[in-house]
Formats: sequence, structure tokens, C-alpha cells
Amino acid sequence: MKNAWERLEKESDAAFSAFKIYLELDERNYPKVAEKLSKSLTLIKRWAKEYDWKNRAIAWDNSLLEELRKQEKQKLSKTFKRQLKDLQNFQAKAADGLNQKDLTKASVKSLNEMYHAALQAHWSLLEKLGVTNVEENSVEDDVIIELPEKDPKL
Repeated sequence: MKNAWERLEKESDAAFSAFKIYLELDERNYPKVAEKLSKSLTLIKRWAKEYDWKNRAIAWDNSLLEELRKQEKQKLSKTFKRQLKDLQNFQAKAADGLNQKDLTKASVKSLNEMYHAALQAHWSLLEKLGVTNVEENSVEDDVIIELPEKDPKL
């Protein structure tokens, strides 16, 4: 199936060229097309009616908008995926820090808060990306931190 803005079977080269000019105008109007082509306004109006320029132009605009939406969605998706990777790395570093043997209660609390902040941001990004096949309950919200026994020799 052809796109509405493509040349129609019975449309002449001259009429299609005029339609393309109409499409490219910032403010579409028939007098400007007539002026650019040095054609009569009556002829331009006849072509516009006969070849349904207004509806074809709307189809053209909609296709451009859809393409822009796709491009924007791809850009956002790449950005979110990069941010998600950064968050996963941050989360892993916080988790590694929690596994250190020489932690104080204050540093454990800070690392735990960092880990949970990263986890929350992670879920938020997944939601924005439209990831729905991961159940939120599949990741524990509470991390249990066991401090190592204090060496009695110290």
C-alpha cells in the first residue's frame, strides 16, 4: 500500500511537484504555491481539491511526527539504559562496601541507605523503560547486614 503523500496514479508530474511544494511550506496555502510555480491560483486550487492535498498533507505530518516520536523514544531508551547500568554499578559498589569486615555502624547505615536509594532509582528507571516482566517483590527491599564478630584479641 502506498503512502498517501506519494504520487497518485493519475496525478501529473506538474501537480505532484506543486503538492511537494505545498508540503514544504511553513504555512501551507495555495497562493504561495501558485506564486512559487508561476501558475494560476485557480489551477492550484483545482489540483489541491482533485488530489486531496489537505488530507495527504495531514498524513505526511503524522508520519513525520511518528518518526520523531520513535527517534525520541530511542534516545530516551539509550539514556535510561545507560543510567540503569550506572545505577547497577553504584548498587554493586554499595553492596561490596557492605561486605567489608572493618565497617562501623555509621558506615553500614550510609552504605545501606546508598544501596536502597540506588535500588529505588533502579526500579524507577525500569518502570520508565516499560519493563514490566520483572516482579518488584523478586528483589528484597531489606538487606540484612551481619557485622563480623569483634576479634577478642583486639
